[in-house]
Amino acid sequence: MLQTVEDDILLQYMYLCANPLRGDAQIELEYEQLKNHPRVTSVAFLRPEVLMVQTDKIILSDKGKRLIGEFIIFLIRRQIAGYWEVDFRFWNVSNPILIEADDPEATDQDVLFIHPHIMPAKDELLGCANGALCISKGQFAVYQHMRKGEMHLAVPCLIDILESYPTGQPYYDAYEWPLWKGEKDDA
Repeated sequence: MLQTVEDDILLQYMYLCANPLRGDAQIELEYEQLKNHPRVTSVAFLRPEVLMVQTDKIILSDKGKRLIGEFIIFLIRRQIAGYWEVDFRFWNVSNPILIEADDPEATDQDVLFIHPHIMPAKDELLGCANGALCISKGQFAVYQHMRKGEMHLAVPCLIDILESYPTGQPYYDAYEWPLWKGEKDDA
């Protein structure tokens, strides 16, 4: 039987999310749950250890609705010396936001906002354009899901971050997330 692209993605997903506490059938159900999330438009792989999840349009309110963009969420999971090293990154594929920089010597790359909570990453983790989230608290739960191979639970948390910011100012570090989880500025 000829293997389809979808079959290949499922096999890669099962490899990425392998966990001795969950069987292949459970991981396959979780994959379907991820694909069926209302904000997820596609799932693919950059490399065997890097899952890419594309979202539909994310809109934040700031004195009226404003399109932020469609995102690719990169979820990285690789086993190193007996533990799971995990990380995640984002890229706004349709609508990065430019703001004025306080530093007159800043370049466009220095002032590019991928999202109010996401700034361009200064590392080469993925080897392509990406941004890192400005939260410290809140990452723990996402990392725990990723270490267990529960991408179907990590992705909704990350989408919630994309859709939220504290009332008052959109360009605000989200270090307190999820203490303000669900509070969206509808002003």
